[in-house]
Amino acid sequence: MSALCSLSINRYLIIIGHFSFLVLLFLSIYYYKERVVFIDTVFQFFKIVNFEKINIEADRYSALLTQIPLLLGVKAHLSLRSLMLVYSMSFIVVYYIVFILCVHTFKNIPAGLTIVFVFLLCIKQSFYHSSTETHQGLVYTALLSSILFYPFKENYRLLRYSLICIAVVLCFFSHPVTLFTVLFVAGYYLIDKSKWRDTGAYLSIGIVTLLSVLKLFLVKNGSYEGNIFADAFNIIHSYTNLPNFYSTLFFRHRLWGLYFWLWFFFVLTIGILILQKEYFKSGFVITSTMLFLIITLVTYNKGDSGVMMERAFMPLTIFVIIPFIQGVALKARNLFAPIIFCLIIVSLFTGLRRLNREGQRLKANFKYVERIIEKTNDFTERKFLLKKSEEINSHCFLWTFPFTSIVVSSMDGKSHTMTIFLYDDLNKWDKYLHEKPDIFLGADFWLEWKSNELNHHYFNLADEPYQILEQ
Repeated sequence: MSALCSLSINRYLIIIGHFSFLVLLFLSIYYYKERVVFIDTVFQFFKIVNFEKINIEADRYSALLTQIPLLLGVKAHLSLRSLMLVYSMSFIVVYYIVFILCVHTFKNIPAGLTIVFVFLLCIKQSFYHSSTETHQGLVYTALLSSILFYPFKENYRLLRYSLICIAVVLCFFSHPVTLFTVLFVAGYYLIDKSKWRDTGAYLSIGIVTLLSVLKLFLVKNGSYEGNIFADAFNIIHSYTNLPNFYSTLFFRHRLWGLYFWLWFFFVLTIGILILQKEYFKSGFVITSTMLFLIITLVTYNKGDSGVMMERAFMPLTIFVIIPFIQGVALKARNLFAPIIFCLIIVSLFTGLRRLNREGQRLKANFKYVERIIEKTNDFTERKFLLKKSEEINSHCFLWTFPFTSIVVSSMDGKSHTMTIFLYDDLNKWDKYLHEKPDIFLGADFWLEWKSNELNHHYFNLADEPYQILEQ
């Protein structure tokens, strides 16, 4: 540890960042099936492969950057297994490129390390929700922070403004929640540098605010985002019941587990800032973090699946880690530097260990799906109805199961393609046992798909009625 005292902690933090991404890349390869076939990632993967084009959901256009490698693989007619591996890796590779830009191009270690912490600080299931745009929005927020803090020369002002605009657009068109993270990094920059007239920071604030207002007016009532916005606007009427919200209980019950390092680094950062007499900065960090936390608790007060709740709180990483790395870690001296360094190492190791445990759980779920598919081997038919059960629910995401089954079964070739639709009441689906042989059933919001419109290079379903598969 004495070497740490003689060598700048900056260099060690950069090495930690590269090593962490190396491990994350390994996990994305080792658990590639688990990162593709569960949650709504498999639905997006299936659509990109089947239609051979970029798939954009809810106007989140920034997602195309992580989809390009998969699309190129489809055009090159790679095997389905190879496409799954490419898709799983592509996210980590894109994020690593942004990490390199932050650390080596814009010389901003806090922004680069924040990207690492996004995937290791308070995340478990969400690592296996690889296609979620929240990850992408937080990564691009870190990129924006590095651009804001970089000391561009005066004659490169136009370049700076252009890069800021690009970063903000990437953020917002990844996920609307970046309204809060962009406002935070812009405000933190203004306070930290005392550049109250900096046009770049106000440009960030103006663009993201304008885009958010437009989004608010254009979003459809009853849509997923429309319902989220409606819940968020209930904050005035809902705050009195805040302690009893599902979201509050979810967060509180994980304070000593999933969110331990989050609040630990938050308290440590605020304490150090106060000792340094940076009262305005500490007040800004506290206010911004608490305001975002309250808005999130109210917005998700009714609850959601564990992975979705996890995702909702992930932006807290931006509010905590950028001030922690910049205000505490990089300023640590003497014996305090090794202590901070060890805390960072332990927190990241804890995160990696958590991801691996979750990956092992999902491997068991994947084997469960394979066992269900194996039950169809005695049939010549390839389309099945299977009754929902608690056991299935504990191992699978129900609405994506038709796509999970069609992708998993096709991994060994299109001659093995089959699909399973899960039902509650068989009477509702009886017609598919006798009619509509050219249809295979998908999700409730897009129920009927034409078998003959599948990408026959990867999938092959015959025109035949559904059969009942016994549990």
